[in-house]
Amino acid sequence: MRSESGVTAVEYTFIIALIAIVIIAMVCLVGEELSEVFQQNFIVVDQHPPEPRPPEVP
Repeated sequence: MRSESGVTAVEYTFIIALIAIVIIAMVCLVGEELSEVFQQNFIVVDQHPPEPRPPEVP
């Protein structure tokens, strides 16, 4: 007789697929927000460029 208490490969496949879907969804949501944050920071940096450094004296 076979034991039915163990997890089969099919069940592992469903679990991995579900985890992958959640990860992809989170990356898409967080990625868009991060893109907006970086765009705002780049605009600020472009508006205020750093002051030139004096040349180094050896």
